[in-house]
Amino acid sequence: MIADNEAHSGGGMYNEYDSNSVLINCIFTGNTCVHSGGGMYNTWRSHPKVINCIFSGNSAEYSGGGMSNNRESNPVAINCVFSGNKQGDPTTFVGGGGGMDNSGSSPNLINCTFSGNSTNANPNYGGGMYSRSSSNPIMTNCIFWGNTASNGPQIAAASSSNVSISYCDLQGGQPGIYKDVTSSITWGSGNITDDPCFVNSKGLDGTAGTADDDLHLSPGSLCIGAGDNTAVPQDIADIDSDDDTLEPTPWDLDRNPRIVSGMVDMGAYEFQGILYVDDDASDDPGPGDPTVSDPNENGSAEHPFDAIQEAIGIAHNGDTIMVLDGTYTGTGNKNIDFGGKAVIVRSQNGPKVTVIDCENLDRGFYFHSGEGGDSVVVGLTITKGNVSHWPQLDNGGGIVCNNSSPKIINCRISGNTAYSWGGGIFCTNSSSPGIINCAFTGNKTISMGAGGGITCDHYSSPTLTNCTFSGNSVQNFGGGLYCIYVSQAAVVNCIFWGNTATNGPQIALSQASGVSIRYCDLQGGQPGISKDGNSSVTWGIGNIDLDPMLMGDGHLQSGSPCIDVGDNTSVPADTADLDNDENTVETLPFDLDDHPRIADGDCNDTTIVDMGAYEFGYAYIGDFDNQCDVDFVDYAIFALAWLTEPGDARWNPACDISVPADNHIDWSDLDVFANNWLAGK
Repeated sequence: MIADNEAHSGGGMYNEYDSNSVLINCIFTGNTCVHSGGGMYNTWRSHPKVINCIFSGNSAEYSGGGMSNNRESNPVAINCVFSGNKQGDPTTFVGGGGGMDNSGSSPNLINCTFSGNSTNANPNYGGGMYSRSSSNPIMTNCIFWGNTASNGPQIAAASSSNVSISYCDLQGGQPGIYKDVTSSITWGSGNITDDPCFVNSKGLDGTAGTADDDLHLSPGSLCIGAGDNTAVPQDIADIDSDDDTLEPTPWDLDRNPRIVSGMVDMGAYEFQGILYVDDDASDDPGPGDPTVSDPNENGSAEHPFDAIQEAIGIAHNGDTIMVLDGTYTGTGNKNIDFGGKAVIVRSQNGPKVTVIDCENLDRGFYFHSGEGGDSVVVGLTITKGNVSHWPQLDNGGGIVCNNSSPKIINCRISGNTAYSWGGGIFCTNSSSPGIINCAFTGNKTISMGAGGGITCDHYSSPTLTNCTFSGNSVQNFGGGLYCIYVSQAAVVNCIFWGNTATNGPQIALSQASGVSIRYCDLQGGQPGISKDGNSSVTWGIGNIDLDPMLMGDGHLQSGSPCIDVGDNTSVPADTADLDNDENTVETLPFDLDDHPRIADGDCNDTTIVDMGAYEFGYAYIGDFDNQCDVDFVDYAIFALAWLTEPGDARWNPACDISVPADNHIDWSDLDVFANNWLAGK
């Protein structure tokens, strides 16, 4: 940090005579000078490279509060902020450039933000930038907003200068740029004139250029994804120390990825693609009612949306919508439509505490715009969906996939009702969703329906991995799964037990459909699958027909034949990055409880995935370190989580061992732990 210095010119730094310094991650603040360049002064052919730097609250009496470039000096500034800088002497005749002043110089600015800079000369020019005396600055992917001057509040040009601007957000647009009769503007492609929606450009103290300013983009800003990727320069300074200086600059000013959603943002900070939803936030005047909202809601952590559909509405491809704990009802929280966007909707703390309650009025999600595997739902309970009553006599009580193939991961789909097909999920018209670590319980159809858990219709081919189907019911075909009209389901590591139907209580096939089934526990075995003469079953290896010993909530009991008998190679990659480690190639790390997906559940020194949605992680309840015994190490883990619940920093779901689990680590869990003390020793 270069702060609170004084000089004639260049209060913070002075470069002259062919100086070519490189500055990275520097802050110039509170520096002053009596002439030019409060933060930095470059003169006599000085061409510094300034990367990921902040110029805030600097001042110059004559020109260039943040930076002044003079006598053929052409700096390059990348991912920099100029905020709250000013040219301060009102007696100066023809001064300006609160943020930057250029005289006979041509800087190149890429992904920079100018806000809250000002001039005070009489007359004054260019609150953000003033270029004169044959200066030719180039600005790309920049934001100029909220700067002040009498002439050209954002940008001014004089004395045979030219301003070239592309893919920038400029308040007032091209007409707002001041230029005298000798100067010109090159107005390139991609420029916009919309409020960039900074989080808080002047901070709580109401003063630009101070430490509490926040010039990050809010969700919904039109600057998100509006830049030009080809303008992002090479990483010439190797700011990420990976010895690759030919790659595009990898980071923004926060050392976060520079390009997140396929297209770079405007400005110094890249929006990192997380929008928040919480219908019980502190500023929400109507908790539980998405029609009564925080007037400042924008999807930020401070002002989250109260309906999931609102967040999807402003999301860009690649964004994540983080749904905080709660039960979501009402408008915008049912019949949720991705609209073809490749976004992830995920809970913060799992399906136990994050519930989409459709109130028996509609379904949970409706995919119908060609969504693919990059459209993902993670960690939600979807319940009380109902499309079985007049006038909505429809299929798919919980979820519909129509010509769409999203991924549904770590979800509980329970208590949903359809009129005819697909109490839990209805797939139709060549839909091939990937459904992973999901529990289907208590879903049903009425009428003479089929497919209590899932129906696959008209050339649909879902892949079901580590799912549990139990307690689903229909009157006709396929209590758990039904495939019809040339549909093919691939099923691996799953449990079908306790579902009911007249034909094929667990699985039924008709009209040239098929199922491929491996490493599954299927009640009734292969003979129990109902199929017509045109349909087929591919009965692979590893299947069993043994009571899975399910607990009431679908977990496996100790001694279950489903423990450690699945196929590790079929566990898919962690494409949604459930553990937030930026490794999307690794095997999916968690089960439906956010416990390790592959564990040595029978303590025989082999680590094999279980069948079903829940991994039995230990032969002894309380063996939190998976060492096949319950001892003081496990007690230490338990003690760290004592008296916590989801959302607490020390919360550990593995320690929620009361029966049933209740999302609290308390005396009921301690009682279970004590009963298993020293087991395995």
